[in-house]
Amino acid sequence: MLGTAALGYRAGDWLRIELEYFYRDSAFNRTSPILGASGETREKLVSEMELARERVYSVTSSNLFGNVYVDLGTGNRFTPYLGFGAGTGFTDIDNGRVLARRLDPTEITSADHLPNAEEVRRNLAGTTTAVLATDSDTVRAYQVLFGTDVALAEAVSLGFKGRWVWYGTFEASGSLDQLRSHPPAYRRDGSRPVTYHRIVEGSGMVGVDVELKYHF
Repeated sequence: MLGTAALGYRAGDWLRIELEYFYRDSAFNRTSPILGASGETREKLVSEMELARERVYSVTSSNLFGNVYVDLGTGNRFTPYLGFGAGTGFTDIDNGRVLARRLDPTEITSADHLPNAEEVRRNLAGTTTAVLATDSDTVRAYQVLFGTDVALAEAVSLGFKGRWVWYGTFEASGSLDQLRSHPPAYRRDGSRPVTYHRIVEGSGMVGVDVELKYHF
């Protein structure tokens, strides 16, 4: 879903500038496996985990842009245009992840090097690590705009606009809800809390909207 409002100024016969706000709500509801890149982390995920999944529920953002348009006038009711904008996206990602170790202690191989390996295997077997969170960050953004306006009256036009938006790197940190089936801390007394850090190195959005414009 996409909703937008804008206030602009015509700087010439073919040039316009605009301050635009738009809100987007993208429902993903997609689940994907969690995979380590290499080494011990990947081996642990393959050999010890019964379940390792991450889910993105939705991405929402409030966006503020400055846009520049070039009108490709045709001398009739239709005015096609191209535009470019730069701005900021105040972005939220609703997400969750869960990792569950296998029930059989003998499959917990990451404890093999420890002197108390048997105890550690028993303690880790069947445990889960989970988090359900809304991560937030403010990211830079750019957009390319294109469309056409159709004159309905002298001061009113109907616009059909397409946009491609690129968002920069998203970063956020937070606390786990559960670590190995206990509160998210390395120690039982709650000290040394465990947190996570999420990085989304870039994302994009394609949108189409219908606009009603009043010229004054």
